[in-house]
Amino acid sequence: MHLPSSASMFTGVLLAVATSASAQVLPHARTYDIAVCDSDTAQLLRFVDTDQNGTITEPNGFQVAFDSTVAGSVALQSPCSITFDRGGWQYTSDFSADVVMRTLDQNGDGDANDAGEWSVFIDNSNLSGVVFSSALVIRADAQGGIVGINSGAGSQPLDFVWRAFDINQDGDAMDLAEITIVYDSVAGAFNIAVPFGLCIEPSTGDLLVADVNPDVVYRLHDANADGDYYDAGEATIAYNSPVGSPAIKNVNTVQFAPDGALFLNDATSDFILRGVDANADGDWNDAGEMAIFADKTGNSIGVPRTTSASRSTSSDACSRSRTRPPSETWSCATPTRTVTTTLRTPVK
Repeated sequence: MHLPSSASMFTGVLLAVATSASAQVLPHARTYDIAVCDSDTAQLLRFVDTDQNGTITEPNGFQVAFDSTVAGSVALQSPCSITFDRGGWQYTSDFSADVVMRTLDQNGDGDANDAGEWSVFIDNSNLSGVVFSSALVIRADAQGGIVGINSGAGSQPLDFVWRAFDINQDGDAMDLAEITIVYDSVAGAFNIAVPFGLCIEPSTGDLLVADVNPDVVYRLHDANADGDYYDAGEATIAYNSPVGSPAIKNVNTVQFAPDGALFLNDATSDFILRGVDANADGDWNDAGEMAIFADKTGNSIGVPRTTSASRSTSSDACSRSRTRPPSETWSCATPTRTVTTTLRTPVK
């Protein structure tokens, strides 16, 4: 796995939104939970604000949602990324064990350690023959699939984007042809050498992949709907720090806001960029399209600091910040509500 020398381990966090439709997922009547993948303990955690006062200080506010040390459970090592599908299942990738598992608290007891509540969604014994050497960021797409990036260390191709879909609906994507490499650094138009960021554009379904060597954000658009991004013009540069625009270094977060603006981070200089594709040409390289949104002092530049809570119709529309090795802080939809700030806002 390729990791910049400045990499440091943090806990992955996801702000999950409870609605009446997802009550079976979240065992208490509440608005927000924080779902956590802890790479140190290899546990999946849930922080619960049961009294909705904006803090998590309740005696039962800290819950172990999945404990990989329980006999018979999946032996997680370095869980790093979380996404939810429309049915409320939580998917967690592990970049050391090279596995994606799925969990769902079906009996409402606050964990997913019971029989039938957890399963391996994909691992390296899959019949599709796809070998993961570092399963990093994952996202749930609008068609019910899971897309992700692999940053390789010994497999061929070394770095690739993949999609998994449970064709026979048996709860995994381990069967033949259920995992597809949709773009790789060998056959693709660009050598995406160290992919660390991934998101899905809600309006188009396009993938945006952030590479930290070189520091470029790529757009992947399946123009002919053949399920991959190898055809001419399907992989393009979305942002590469043109002259006059902010220079990026070590971008590991890319995410769209509900208004269509693109947010990305600079993990070296510690600032957040906001991009608006003013001429709708599919990139943010034109003059004035990308600007610093917030710097490391916590000051917002040109945009109010309290970014909005917002609605989304796609469960892959999430706002997040990440640190390498890959771990995340997310605001995410489960399944129809997205919050793009840690500020607590009532559900409408």
